[in-house]
Amino acid sequence: MKLLFLILILLLSVSLKAQNIENIVKTKPVTTTGGLNLNMQEDIIHDSTNNSYYLTGNLSSCFWGVFNVPVSFAYTNNNFTKNMALPFNRFSLNPSYKDFTLYAGYNSMIFSDYTMNGHDFLGGGMSYHPSHGWNVEGFSGRLKKAVKPDSTTTDAGYASFGGGMKIGYKSDQYSIFANFIEIKDKEKSVDFTGFENQCVAPENNFAASIKTEFQIKENLSFTGEYAFSKMAESNDVFLYKAFECAMAYNSEAGSLGLSYRRLPPNYRTLGGYYFNEDEELLTVNFSVDKIPKTNISGDAGIRHDNIENQNVTTDKNVAFSFSIDSEITSSLKLNLLLNNDQSYVNLKDNYQQLVKTSDFEDFDTCKYSRINTTLNFGANYQLPEKKTVSQNLYSSLLYQKTSGSQHYDTLFSNAKIFNANLGYSSTFSGAKITLATNLGFNKTTGIVYNSEIKTITLNVGKKIAEKFVLSFVYTFAETKNETLRTDIQNVKLNMLWTLLHRHSISFSTCYIRNPSSDNKYTLNLSYVYNFSIWANEKNSKNKES
Repeated sequence: MKLLFLILILLLSVSLKAQNIENIVKTKPVTTTGGLNLNMQEDIIHDSTNNSYYLTGNLSSCFWGVFNVPVSFAYTNNNFTKNMALPFNRFSLNPSYKDFTLYAGYNSMIFSDYTMNGHDFLGGGMSYHPSHGWNVEGFSGRLKKAVKPDSTTTDAGYASFGGGMKIGYKSDQYSIFANFIEIKDKEKSVDFTGFENQCVAPENNFAASIKTEFQIKENLSFTGEYAFSKMAESNDVFLYKAFECAMAYNSEAGSLGLSYRRLPPNYRTLGGYYFNEDEELLTVNFSVDKIPKTNISGDAGIRHDNIENQNVTTDKNVAFSFSIDSEITSSLKLNLLLNNDQSYVNLKDNYQQLVKTSDFEDFDTCKYSRINTTLNFGANYQLPEKKTVSQNLYSSLLYQKTSGSQHYDTLFSNAKIFNANLGYSSTFSGAKITLATNLGFNKTTGIVYNSEIKTITLNVGKKIAEKFVLSFVYTFAETKNETLRTDIQNVKLNMLWTLLHRHSISFSTCYIRNPSSDNKYTLNLSYVYNFSIWANEKNSKNKES
């Protein structure tokens, strides 16, 4: 990491010499914008209560028009978040000057799909990203906090620390980048005594890749990347190698491309949450831009697994993806997505989503399920407008099939998910009333989870005064699984009051009637403040604008 800092200091000194320092000194405006959100929640179940609050905020200051200092933070007293590898409580400070940025606190970086791929870290980093010339970035810090084993968790694990660097050069005609990361679990960070059944072996990882892109002709380009990941676990060492390349032709009528990708089985690094693996794929892709008010794109190719002959059987199929987004008329819009390309998504348990009372309840964003097949159709129709009434109809159909190989979640292993919605909304501008209703159906079948949920939702909103809005939401759901049928009712009353364009106070109360468990009341009070402050060289007194 010392080399990274030396390179960035050298680049910064060269950049400063190229600037007109005199012009910067002559102007001294300081602009500050930001916001603060305080959310307080109280859950009441029988005679017990649980109080929690969530505080989030951001502040961004710009000095002399060139130095930017954004700060953000999040904090909660909810004890559930304390025993998590990626806690809710966090802060980040990211000052920047032109193409330079510093990273402090909680941040994430993307070096490559095969090395550092958006994993959060607590630590520091720097980046230098001009549009042309040398680019450098790097980080060092903690990627996961230690999670101690106990009787309530199954996700105990070690704290992991590491760092990495990415350096490259780019111009109008070509670019070439190389990067590496090294991440290690700290074995002494967790003691599994008494919880040997939860014990896992510490891992060490070194991963690197090199990627290039260049123009062959004016409209023809080539990209290629080679990566490897060395994983060490106890006395076992595994080396994975990945490769991909692509050619693309672009014109005014659209684009045409050819790509190849080879991923070994079990490919992963400690710099990402999920990775596709055990796949060889040759694909042709296209897009069409000539059809008015319609976007069409797709790809098709040949894919197979078992590329290293480790399995008894080999799965070969045609991989495809097709999407169309069209404005049939000024009132009717349709969209369709159909693919069997493997990707990871963070699927949610619909039952838990139904009985949740706050957006802060679902903290786990690391458990991803691999989707093998997706079919999504949506339609939106705007009914003819009347003098004071506008009406809208919408519908959506979603089908997903997940893979049997789930690295982070077993709930949706080998599951088939079908979801349908039909809705209507209207706005009465004269009476300042909005009405909306929605019919929903969800069916999930899998190895360990089967459910069927039918819902009807009614939403009524009324603008009482210029800055006061009242809304009522009622949801009735019929839920069924292998052993239980339950009718759940969810009632919410929301009030929003806006003050001086910058302050807003909202209050909501939620009641959930669930015969299969205790009824639950939730009170929620939220305060939001957005501000903008400016100062100039002649008047040092801050003013709100």
